[in-house]
Amino acid sequence: MLPSGIRARYAEAALAHNFVDRTLPSGRPQGLNGVLEASKNFRAAIPDLTAKIEELLVVADRAVARYIFTGHFTGQFKDLKGDGREISFRAVDI
Repeated sequence: MLPSGIRARYAEAALAHNFVDRTLPSGRPQGLNGVLEASKNFRAAIPDLTAKIEELLVVADRAVARYIFTGHFTGQFKDLKGDGREISFRAVDI
């Protein structure tokens, strides 16, 4: 797993300075700080979280990425304590 400072530098390099999350959950900050907060929360719940890009399309100034996330829920998420179950879910970012 990468240290949080390196993950932050990757996020800064990957996201436009004016990045806007159009599906922002309530309470999460907008922009890069929101992305870093989400990453921190996911890693607290699923320390071995991995993301595999299944498809990436880049056209002009837009990108579409389709991922699959996997890992094991061994950490903590809000008031839920992980029980070791395998986690697998897909996501699409535009």
